[in-house]
Amino acid sequence: MPHEKFEAPYVLGFQSINREYFSIIHSGDGNGWDINRPCMSSIIVFQGNIYLVDAGPNILHSLNALGIGVNEIVGVFQTHAHDDHFAGLTALMRADHKIKFIATPLIRATIINKLAALASIKEGHFTKYFQICDLKLDDWTVIDNLEVKPIFSPHPTETTIFLFQTLDHKHNRSYAHFADISSFAVLRDMITENESEPGISQEYFDEVKRSYLTKADLKKIDVGGGYVHGSALDFTDDPSDKIILAHTSSQLTARQKEIGSGAPFGTVDVLIPAHQDYVRQYAEKILKVYFPSVPGHQINMLMNNPLISINPESILIRKGEINKFVYLILTGEVEIIRPQTGINSMVSAGGLVGDNIGVFQMPSKETFRTINFVRALKLPCSLYLNFRKNNGLLADLEHLRERREFLQDTWLFGEDISYPIQYKIARSMNPEKYRADELLPIKDYSGIGIIKQGKLQIFLNDDIFETLRPGDFFGVSNVLFNTPAIFKVRAIKDTDVYNVQEKVLSDIPIIQWKLFETYERRIRKILNPELVSIPIFQWRKEYNTNIEEMDEHHRALFQTANKL
Repeated sequence: MPHEKFEAPYVLGFQSINREYFSIIHSGDGNGWDINRPCMSSIIVFQGNIYLVDAGPNILHSLNALGIGVNEIVGVFQTHAHDDHFAGLTALMRADHKIKFIATPLIRATIINKLAALASIKEGHFTKYFQICDLKLDDWTVIDNLEVKPIFSPHPTETTIFLFQTLDHKHNRSYAHFADISSFAVLRDMITENESEPGISQEYFDEVKRSYLTKADLKKIDVGGGYVHGSALDFTDDPSDKIILAHTSSQLTARQKEIGSGAPFGTVDVLIPAHQDYVRQYAEKILKVYFPSVPGHQINMLMNNPLISINPESILIRKGEINKFVYLILTGEVEIIRPQTGINSMVSAGGLVGDNIGVFQMPSKETFRTINFVRALKLPCSLYLNFRKNNGLLADLEHLRERREFLQDTWLFGEDISYPIQYKIARSMNPEKYRADELLPIKDYSGIGIIKQGKLQIFLNDDIFETLRPGDFFGVSNVLFNTPAIFKVRAIKDTDVYNVQEKVLSDIPIIQWKLFETYERRIRKILNPELVSIPIFQWRKEYNTNIEEMDEHHRALFQTANKL
């Protein structure tokens, strides 16, 4: 069902993760049948940025425990389309930016085909949610200065395993993520010298074996066993410095424990430590995004404040409180508690907490509470106020304050939208007014209209399909398909509307997804004979072929369809 979320069957403790130069966070070592822990996956931290290797079920639950917001993810390296490595992609579609989808064209094609079928979207719309970054099989490709090499792995579905490497002083440091693989015993039984028979050649077996036993500084392997997974015993003589055993729901045997280590959830292997503070660098980057016209020495004044760590479930600002500090959130997430609206709002990395109310010394209308471990730049309100005054930014803050508060109270814009994106939307909003009983120019409407105050009706002929109130919106098909809606819209009372243009929304996946859900819901109402008084299938003059007999047959088909 749309908007429905499910709890994970296991509990994960909160972790505080450092942003290293090159490290591997172990975010899962189970398999698809294990209800007690996350499926095999990894998170690569490279130059302080976050990349996933696969996106399995309950991915948001795992990220939340690690203090990582979905909007912090730069990319996902995809091995294959089995559910235990794939099911979390729908959660990544709800980011406020297009996450890089990094895979070979073959893997990408299988993923798009499956995701389109499950999410009821067109395959061509995959790029509305992800930025495609193709890899070439068996070749090294540089992604944001990190080298990655996909290798084909014999598995029941199209699969690649990954090698990652980057330079540390004079030598490369490397990580191998091998999910999913096959055991040598199973592959050996498939060897045949007859090319006309099913099976593999001795040469191919030797090539797979060499690939699996490639030396790495750190190697995580699938040891699920059986006919379609790997065996730890195959890696007895593997030359890698450290081997981690994963992708199993069984307890490791003594023999397996001699071969490889475990990696419980949240443990980290640092391959190249950071000798710079990536979190503080991110703070400076975000401040320059917020204030592009402000000179560097003024940004430095804000940067010369403490970077603090805040425990999970800690209250930053209480409802009714006049806060003394503004918090620039750099890692983790903060929830905005509004019991009166029921809107689930969060401030993720890059967001400001308390800037509106603190500057104007207004009591907070809501409570701000950390969800997980949070790192933030703590700015005194007095300093922040002087900064905005000295740079002529106070009027702009007041102008946008009302709009941002409005956006945060809406279902469309209030959930999982980072503050820089909210600022961009708030700046683009154009106010419109409609009188009671006025018909809105929906055919010529550009973008979406979201109601600030008043009431509208969506209707078709004599059938009313929906009454829109503050926070509701229309013009969905304009943004999704660049076509006018088949509905008509009229004002029931005097109504104020904010217009947001399509170009502002086109690169925000979570907005695209919510608009698509809304479109599907409204179309289902048209197709419900209990809600409409007109035939669902209507003949139009443009359907005419001008061949009388053919047109009569087509009209008869429409009549038959309506009877059904």
